[in-house]
Amino acid sequence: MCCRTLTLLVAVAATVSLLSPAVALQRPPQVWVGVGIQAEKDIPSIAGLTAKSGLRITSLRFGSPAEKAGLLIDDLIVGAEGHDFSGEASNLENQLRRLILQHMPGDSVTLRIVRDHKVMDIRLQVERTPEPSPVKQTSSPKLD
Repeated sequence: MCCRTLTLLVAVAATVSLLSPAVALQRPPQVWVGVGIQAEKDIPSIAGLTAKSGLRITSLRFGSPAEKAGLLIDDLIVGAEGHDFSGEASNLENQLRRLILQHMPGDSVTLRIVRDHKVMDIRLQVERTPEPSPVKQTSSPKLD
């Protein structure tokens, strides 16, 4: 029984490794919105809002879809696609990430935010994740 199980596991592993390149070619492109966020629980109640926690925007990438749509640092994301967030604050980041990753570049996503004690919906267009740009590690003085 032990050997049969081991053989099955090896066969499955070999099949998966053979299929992996084909599966990788069919994977949808990675998308992004360009925000840094931090979970926040026990948010103040606001009329028309059922969320008890949200995601505070702590940073915005220059030229990101979020910046282009008008999101600001300190906005509080409390929902998406017409639904307020529910559940523990610690799970909200994963909820938002899964929602974004379900889309393709060019798709629109509506985020519900709180800004200045007002609830508003902001529609943004997700984009393909940009390639990382090289970073200079050293510089030499310019010689004339």
